[in-house]
Formats: sequence, C-alpha cells, structure tokens
Amino acid sequence: MSRRSGSSRRDKDKPPPPKGPGSVIKSLPRTVLQFMDTSDGHIRMNFSTCNMKALPEEVCENEELAMKTKYLDAQNNRLRRLPKGIGRLESLRSLDVTNNTVRAIPGSVSKLKYLTSIEASTNQIKSLPKTIHKASALTTVNASGNKLKTLPKNIGSSTSITYIDASSNTIKTLPKSIYKLHSSVNVSNNQLRTLPAVLAKGTCSINVIDASRNLIHTLPEGLDKLQRLVSLNLSHNQLDCIPPTIGTLRYLEFLDLSHNQLDFLPEDICNLRHCLVTLHASHNRLTQLPDQIHNLRKIHVLDFSENKLTSLPAKFGKTDSVVSLDLSHNQLKSVDRLIGMGKLESLNASHNILASLPEGIGTLVSLRVLDVAHNEIKEMPAKIGGLRLLKVVDVSHNKLETLPDTLGDDQLLSRLNASHNALVALPTNMRKLRTLDSLDVSRNKLEALPEPFHFLRSLSFLDVSDNKLPVLTAPRSLTCLKVAGNPLRLPTRVAGDNKSLIVRIGDDLRSLTELDISNIELTTLPTTICNLRFLEKFNARNNKLSSLPPNFHRLRQLQHLDLAHNELTALPPKLGDFAYLSHLDTSNNQVDEFMPSLVKLRSLQYLNFSNNKLTSLPDNFGTLSQLTTLDLSANQLPELPNDRIDILASLLVLNASGNQVTAIPMDMPYLYRIQVLNLSANVIKALPGDIWRMKSLTTLDLSDNMLEGIPESVTKLPSIKSVDISNNKIRSFPKTMEKLRQKASVNTSDQDPNKKEPETLLAKKLEEEKKAEKAKPGSAGGRPKSAKRPGAKAGKGKKGAAAKKEPSASVNIALTENMGTQDTGPPQAMPAPLEATA
Repeated sequence: MSRRSGSSRRDKDKPPPPKGPGSVIKSLPRTVLQFMDTSDGHIRMNFSTCNMKALPEEVCENEELAMKTKYLDAQNNRLRRLPKGIGRLESLRSLDVTNNTVRAIPGSVSKLKYLTSIEASTNQIKSLPKTIHKASALTTVNASGNKLKTLPKNIGSSTSITYIDASSNTIKTLPKSIYKLHSSVNVSNNQLRTLPAVLAKGTCSINVIDASRNLIHTLPEGLDKLQRLVSLNLSHNQLDCIPPTIGTLRYLEFLDLSHNQLDFLPEDICNLRHCLVTLHASHNRLTQLPDQIHNLRKIHVLDFSENKLTSLPAKFGKTDSVVSLDLSHNQLKSVDRLIGMGKLESLNASHNILASLPEGIGTLVSLRVLDVAHNEIKEMPAKIGGLRLLKVVDVSHNKLETLPDTLGDDQLLSRLNASHNALVALPTNMRKLRTLDSLDVSRNKLEALPEPFHFLRSLSFLDVSDNKLPVLTAPRSLTCLKVAGNPLRLPTRVAGDNKSLIVRIGDDLRSLTELDISNIELTTLPTTICNLRFLEKFNARNNKLSSLPPNFHRLRQLQHLDLAHNELTALPPKLGDFAYLSHLDTSNNQVDEFMPSLVKLRSLQYLNFSNNKLTSLPDNFGTLSQLTTLDLSANQLPELPNDRIDILASLLVLNASGNQVTAIPMDMPYLYRIQVLNLSANVIKALPGDIWRMKSLTTLDLSDNMLEGIPESVTKLPSIKSVDISNNKIRSFPKTMEKLRQKASVNTSDQDPNKKEPETLLAKKLEEEKKAEKAKPGSAGGRPKSAKRPGAKAGKGKKGAAAKKEPSASVNIALTENMGTQDTGPPQAMPAPLEATA
C-alpha cells in the first residue's frame, strides 16, 4: 500500500506536459510563450517576420492552446507547409500565412467552425482545399500571388464566403458554380480566355466580378442571368464586342471595359438607365458613342479617353447627372454638345484638335476642373470668368495670345497652367487671382509681368521659364520659383552691376524649397542664395559659372543639385556635408579632382561626373552604397577603384566610357544588381572570368577597346539582352557564342587584330619627362657630340656596345611598371642613362 500511495503522489507532483493529452499553456517552453499575446482578452499567436521554416509543434498539440487560440499570424516567414493538425485549433477565427513559401492549405481547415478569414497571398499554393466550401463561418479567402490553376469545383456551394481574391495566379478556367456565391470574386491578372457558361436563372447570386488583365476575347452566353451583379471589371483584355444582353443587368452600377479592342458600344447599354453610375471605356477603338447615352440618368463618371471619337451624340448635353467626364486623347473638333451638363465638376478634353471652347461654357455652373491642354485653341471665352466654382484651369500647349480679363472675376482659382502658348501679356489686374496657389506661364512670349503681381500672397509655385523677362518681382510666399531661359538683368546692390541675379533673392524669398535659374548666362551666383536654408532642389545648369559662393555649404537641406554645363574647375570643399543630397549632376565642367569628402554623401543615388577632367577616384569610393546611377564617362581615368567596389550594392547603371581604363576591377562582377554597364572607348584588354555573377545585367557595352577575346562565362549571363564588343582585336569567339545570340542582340563587327593601342595620359607624361631629362645640361641626352666624359675611351669595344643598350632597356622597364600600377600622381623623373666608363 505504501508503494502505491508513493507512486500516485509522485504522479500528482509531476508537471503537465507541453503537448499531448493533458497539456496546458503553462507548461509551454519560453520559445513558444514569447509569441503569445493575450492583451485583448483573446489568445493571439504572432509568429510574423521571425524567419521561421516551420511552426512549433506545440501550436497544434497543446490541448489548452489549441482550444483557446483565436488568431494565428505567421506572415513574412519561410514556411513551406502548415501542420495537418491545424484543424485542432477549434476556436481559430483568423489564419494569416501571407508571404511565405507554403504549397498547400490543409483540408482540415474546413472543420474549423469559427474560422472567418484565410490570408494566404504570395505563396506557392497550387490548389485550395476541395472541401473549403464546408467551412461554415468562412467569409474571406485571399490566395492572390500563388500558382493556382483553378478554384475548387464546389466552391459555389459555400453559404458564407463573401470575398475571394485569386488574382495574380495562373488560372485558365473557373468552375461554373462560381456564380452561385453571394460574394465578390477577384480573378484579375490570370490566364483566362473566357468566363464559364452562366447557370440557369435564379441560381446566380454573385455581386462583383473582377476579371481584368486576362486574355478574355468573348463573354459567355447567358450574361443576362447575372441579375444580382453590381460591379463588372473586364479591363485589360482582348474583347472586340460586348453582347447586347449587358443591358439587362438591372443592378449593375460599375462597368469597366477599358483597354480592350472595342469598335463600338451596344445601344442596349443605355438601358442601364436607373443603375449604372460609372462607365470606363478608355483605350479602345471607339469612333462614336451610343445615340441614347443621355438615357443613363444615374451616371456620374464617364471615361472615353484614348479612343478615336470625332464627335459627340446630339443629345449628349442632356446627360445631366455626369460629374466627371474624360474625353482626352481623341480627335474631337468641338465640345459644344456638352452645354447643359449642369452637374459636371471635372472636364478633361485635352489632346484633341479643339479650335475653341463653346461660348455657352458658362452653363457648366458646377465645373471645378477644366483641362483642355494640347489643343489648338486661340482664344478663351470671356464667360469662363463666370464659373464661380472653378478651381483648376489647364490651357497649356495651345495657341493662346491672351487670357480673358474676366478670369478671377467671381472665382477662387487655385491653379492656372497656361504654359507652351504664345502669350505676350497677362491680365493687368492680377489682384483678382488672390487665391492662386500655382501659376505656370512658361514657354510663352512674356516681356513683363503686371505690376501688382507681387500681391499674389497665396502663390507658392511660379514657373516663368523660357520667356523674355528682363526683370522679375516675385511674392514672398513662393516655395518654388523657375526662371530658366530668361534674359534676366536684375538690379543688385552695387550700382551699375547688372550681370548677376537679384542679390535680394535670399532675403525676400526665404521660404523657397525649389529654385531653377538654369540657362540665363550667369557668371556668378549672388551670395544671398546661401540664405535659402530650406532649399531642397537647385538647378543652375547651362550657365557660365566658374565658382560657387564661399557659404554654399549652408544649403544643408539640398536633395537635388544640378550644376551641369558650366565652367567649374572645383566643387565646394564642404559639399560632402550635404547629408540629404540624393541627386548630383556636375557633368560638362572642368573639374579635375573628385574630392575625397564626396564619399560622405551616403544618401546619394544619382551621380553624373561625365565630361570633366578626372584622373583618379578615391580608394574608398565604394562607400557610396546608395548609388543607383553612376556616370563617369568622358574623363581621363586610367583605372576604376578596386577597393571594395562590390559594396556599391544598389548600383543599377554604370557608365565609364571614354576614359583610359586598362582593366576591370576584380570585384566588379559582384555588383549583382547592375543592369547597364558601359565601358566602351577604353583600353581594356580582358574580361574577368566570373563576369557571369552579374545576374541582373541586361546591357553590356565594351566596344572600342583592346579585347583579344571574351570568356565563355559571358554567354552565361542570365538576364543579358544586348552585348556590344565591336571594334576590338578579337580573332575568335567561344563556341557558346551562338547561344548568346539566341537570347541577346550581339554586335561583334569591326574586329582588327592589328589595332594599335591609343596613347594614354600616363604614357604621354612618361614620354615628356624622358625628353625633359635628356634636355638637361650635363645629361647624356643633352651633351654635345664633341664633348667627352672624363675617363672615357675613344675606342669602341664590346663593353661600350653593351653599355649603350642598357639605357633603352631601363626606360622600357620603367614605362611598363608605371602603366601597370595605380596612377597616384605624376611619374617620377627617369634616371639619366648609364654609359660605360674606363
């Protein structure tokens, strides 16, 4: 008896197991407990972004945990499968395994009575469980971005599913039962060629179908049986006609037919008079619209852009419920038939051949946005000033010579774009446009701005570039000012000095974040520009600047700096302190030094140093790790930096053409992301054997070099599309060259085995120093022929002949050694040739 009692006592003291029968949450290991969240009163297992390959076994095998877990989140991991025992989580409501490599959803999820949501997008799932329709509480299934080929046959039998997302898969067919669902179905971006035949009337309950971005060329018969359909998206397909039965869908509110091949719309579409709210038919081949389109009494949005319309229906103006109308990119000569659309708020008639706007435009009393850019309009009607609600006007790219004086009479305009016209003047009373926030009158013929222009105190954006303005007065509220291409001769504080930009620009416009003063023949920058502490974008290209102000380093907020096409010989020494600079263009200058401080620009993404006089790059150039585009072309670089150039991990484009580079750095093949590599017009003699490591490379240009062959590894570049190795010295190509031609465009023309190596800058320096040394008094080269060295014999023997050959040999050796090493400065002077003595 004592032994039995002791045994039972020990069993009671033994802690419960972490999994299996009798297991409880308290006995779970810490490695599982740390992912459990009970803050909202429910058990939520959160394994998201933990780099997991599998869920812990305890999740499904701990009895208490399985009974109480309501949310399981395991997104952003490396899961390949879900445990079959997931069906034991009897209280589970939500399952999220987004962004993993899961290949299947266990069928046991169908047994979960409380499961309402399955999020399984971006995985490798090939099929959904056949019994998924049995999950009695399931409402949402997201399986986008997988490898599904179809949906379960009986999915339409589900009485609870309200939303299915199977977009971005490889689905070619859908089950007929899909129409039974009381839900929204998204099967966009698949490989569907048609939709399944519609079932008998009375059994179709589907509300929303998104079948955009497929290969559908015809719609199924029986479309009229989808009597509960509210939204139908068939955009980006290959439809060439729409069946007349579309007009029987009496609850259809949204219809998208854009990006197809439609020549016309059926008249029956006008029967949707009491339901259709939105109709998109852009990017088709429509030459006309249905005559009865005005019958669409509830239509709010009409988009017929990118078609071939030449006119509008006679009664189009009676479509008085339209709020937004897009007629852009057609061939319309007139929009007179829009008159009467009293509720129209947005009109886009840009990119047509309109010669004028209707005089009755004043009847569009609700108009807020008017876009008639890219037409042939010569004059705007005066009644446009009576549109009280008008906020935005775009009349750019027309033939306007004036703007109506009524503009702003009874309006609160915020944006006006009249660029690319023939304007010679602006309305005299600009004070009426006191609410204007943005004004673009670039590329006109303006010679002056109205005097009260500076009273536009709400103006923040002003573009007057490419006009004929000699003087400019701007309101202090500006944050963006563009004055490029004007003959500005603005007054300065120094009497008689009329060659530089206003010295007050940094005092009066301190809120500027963007300034464009390019192409105005500036020779110096006013020092007050350095007061623009908020400046983020500065463009001073195409001027005659030879230097920058001493305090230029104060512009610490700069993100975009363009100094191209000037006469700069050096950059500001503290430019490397611009922590936010992401775009730097100093091309077409005369800069001969890449300052070491520039490598501190850790935010730099775009760097253009082409057409300068660089002869070297700093060793730690690779620390510019954010660079995506690098242009060093047309300089005098003898080599590229070999010090960890591979850490330029973000580099996509590299152009070092037109230099004197003799070899490709050993680490360059480790630039895995690079897509474009241009090393043409150099002196490169060989390619690295492991160039195949550049797996993202699409374009390779090595033309006009000194290549004598190419490695077979070039043909193994997986993404290559274009290879140019013309004008080299290649005698023969690898046998695998034909494989390369099958996947890429290859240029191997103009090969010359006898091509002479161009003289490099380094060789020129050595030659010049050699000549200078010989010309020195007392040197062998500078001594007169008649002069004799002390102790020299007059006779010529074998020793003398041998000694005379030594100088040329020593020169050749020194030259070869210097050409093969890094150019760290001017070459050392060559020693005077030694000659035999007595």
